[in-house]
Amino acid sequence: MLPTGHCAQYVGYTFFLSLFLKTGLLWAALTQIFLSGVAACALYATVWRLSYGHWPTASLATLLFVGWLEIQAFNPFLLTESLFTTLLIFSLWAVVCVRNWGRAFLALGLLLLTACIRPNGFIALGAATLMSFIWLYRRLPSSARCVVWPACLAAIVGLWFVFNQRLGALPLIEYYRKGIILFEYGNTSLQSNRPLVLPVATQPALEQLTTFIWSNPRYFGQLIAHKALYFMGFPGHGILCCTRLS
Repeated sequence: MLPTGHCAQYVGYTFFLSLFLKTGLLWAALTQIFLSGVAACALYATVWRLSYGHWPTASLATLLFVGWLEIQAFNPFLLTESLFTTLLIFSLWAVVCVRNWGRAFLALGLLLLTACIRPNGFIALGAATLMSFIWLYRRLPSSARCVVWPACLAAIVGLWFVFNQRLGALPLIEYYRKGIILFEYGNTSLQSNRPLVLPVATQPALEQLTTFIWSNPRYFGQLIAHKALYFMGFPGHGILCCTRLS
């Protein structure tokens, strides 16, 4: 049976866990640790290529990834963070290594898989699409560049539709209204000191989000700042706890 409701946004991770139901979920955690190690190698190869073979830069990037405790700490847990981070790195590696249609389809497959692990994974797909058009535009002769614009417009319309579908399945406005910083951790929630202006529920999801941000800029800025502060690491956790207790 497929997951429904909030859990349906993580169908890719549900499928990943289902592969280990007979062998035991310990193997799922061990697989996440192994894949994180492979991701470190992929990150080195990616940065090495982007820096034109400058190995100190690639080594530093890999060292930061391996040494960032909050990234590696998720690997043994059955949470989406580990596999999502790993697939983001694999996707970046695949995009950087695109040289033919086969590798392009590999990159697309990894990006789609990443979007199935966590609902915010579609942002990586959108960013890769934008980068692809920029890459294509720069390499086409001037006489052929006019072909890119209709394709770009079609992609924007398609992404708008996809984003609306993905965002529509998430109760984002309800989360923002409640000030949720970390899902199911109510003690970290942010409370507004004034009534919030809420969008009409019948509006498209992206329009609702835009309306909410435009109508409540200060509150939304505080909410995003708290989220960023929380997820940036242990110093942020301590500061956040102090601000919530004060």
